[in-house]
Amino acid sequence: MFNYFSKVDRAYKIYFQIFADICLILFSLFIARFLLNDNPIDVLKIFFLKNFYLLIFFTILINYSFRIYQTPVRAIIGKSLLYFIIPIFASALIVFSLYINLGIFYSLRLSILYGLILFLSFGGFRFFLRFILRKYERLNVQRIIIFGAGNAGLQVLNSLYYTKEILAVAFLDDDIKKQNMRIGGLKVYGLDELKAISNKYGADTILLASPRISMQRRLQILNIVQKYNLYLKTIPSLSEIINDPDQIANIKNIKPEELLGRAAVKPVESLMSKTIKDKVVMVTGAGGSIGSELCRQIIGQNPAKLILFELNELALFEVQSDIKKILDNTKKNIKLVTIISSVQNKLHLKKIISDNKVKTIFHAAAYKHVPIIEDNIFEGALNNINGTLNLVDLSVKFEVENFILISSDKAVRPTNVMGATKRVCELILQAYNDQINSTKFSMVRFGNVLGSSGSVVPKFTQQILNNEIITVTHPEITRYFMTIPESANLVIQASSMAEGGDVFLLEMGDPIKIVDLAVSMIKLYGFEPIFSDDLDAKINTNQRMIFFTGLRQGEKLFEELLISKGTMKTLHPRIYRAEEKFIPLPELFQLIEKLIESCSTFDQKIFFEILKELPVDYSPSNI
Repeated sequence: MFNYFSKVDRAYKIYFQIFADICLILFSLFIARFLLNDNPIDVLKIFFLKNFYLLIFFTILINYSFRIYQTPVRAIIGKSLLYFIIPIFASALIVFSLYINLGIFYSLRLSILYGLILFLSFGGFRFFLRFILRKYERLNVQRIIIFGAGNAGLQVLNSLYYTKEILAVAFLDDDIKKQNMRIGGLKVYGLDELKAISNKYGADTILLASPRISMQRRLQILNIVQKYNLYLKTIPSLSEIINDPDQIANIKNIKPEELLGRAAVKPVESLMSKTIKDKVVMVTGAGGSIGSELCRQIIGQNPAKLILFELNELALFEVQSDIKKILDNTKKNIKLVTIISSVQNKLHLKKIISDNKVKTIFHAAAYKHVPIIEDNIFEGALNNINGTLNLVDLSVKFEVENFILISSDKAVRPTNVMGATKRVCELILQAYNDQINSTKFSMVRFGNVLGSSGSVVPKFTQQILNNEIITVTHPEITRYFMTIPESANLVIQASSMAEGGDVFLLEMGDPIKIVDLAVSMIKLYGFEPIFSDDLDAKINTNQRMIFFTGLRQGEKLFEELLISKGTMKTLHPRIYRAEEKFIPLPELFQLIEKLIESCSTFDQKIFFEILKELPVDYSPSNI
């Protein structure tokens, strides 16, 4: 029957509504008079009054003129009832006039009661139809349970209400006060009732709609959900919804970043703009993971000009395209300059900085992959150290106001060349700052960034999806993790607090065991993790093998952020300031010149001798 009516021409559906409304007018008038204790015989006389048919005609005509019949029943919402007010008021006036002419003394009470009953009848009939239609449409849809019965959960429920493919059947929440309540028509349960309610409602998916939930709790929920062979999914992020509002009802698989990420801390607006607004800003390594996100966030703070400096042509094209889209969407008049070059090209750097009168530099350009640099020590040192030295020297000559180095936790007591070169870069900034007052040199030191090129998350994702062996170097290896947007956001805010020579540390949260991350990701994609020492071991198609390869050359079991003891709080709760020792510029220059000379002559012996002589606490791994 419903299949038949759903395919009926729209005109016939309108005729059905009109016929139903005529019946409801009769019903409302009959009930109104009956409630006023009229004689049943007198009540029936209304059908023989000529003016009664005028009441029907004008009420239907006014309904039609207010386009009530043009609204599909399944699209009716509470707000739609407002459109009935004027037609019903007019119909009540007709009833009042009709009975005044008949000399009935209670015509005012009758017309008011009739209008109220008609309002409830018109609305109730349509909501009943909508309920039946939606009930039928959702007989074979995917049923989900929403975790989080707060504002976010209620917003998700409302967004899903008009989708035909998904039906929310219940809420889950950790808050005991909310449990057993009804929110948006759905009952709220505790997580310990998950198995029972999933069986009761036939739901196979849990939708995470609790933005403030901690990383540890997300992992706990994932383990519980997968124990019952259910799926854990999420909704798009706020930025995705802003860019495309239709995304809000889209359900997607949870990303590893969302399990490891932390609740966002609102930025201090004055810190976001201090080194950027109305200034010429240059980002080196603009096409990299951190560099490109810095560019996106810098644009939001209205610089006078943004210079994208990048060696890789494809990466430069991609970040330029992203920034142009943002500028087009926001209608901002910010000049964008794209430069293909290397930080080792000092003449080109000189022209760019002097011609554009650069005032702020975010230096993110670096060779950072530990194993690659271990095999290419000379190029890694030249790019990281000499490139930074070029930029720092030119910043002083051309009065750049702010210089911010993107450093790494690998610079602390480094066991690899990449970390050692990063620490040398920090020493360069500190030594220059000791003698120069025109430029504020600062550095921001933090750990691994989720989703960056070469990071562990994309590597594990590829291995899991391609049914490859998941390789972890050591069962005890741990790392700090931070999302790309958060790290870029905190770097910008740290730059505004620089007094000169500052070493800023970003609060990274708790370290994560890499093997635990691998296990969580395998479960996240619906597979069972298996540990084995045998690469040739046979496993089922629903399993993924984890194999320990041993630490790589220069790799630590754990990373540190602090060299000397003690940190100081800043204006931001996740940014700290450290004071660390450095050596004077003349002495540092002598050692760096020897190091760069050894790179030019490819003298590995001299290179490592100088690296150990520099005050970077370099202790190469013997593995």
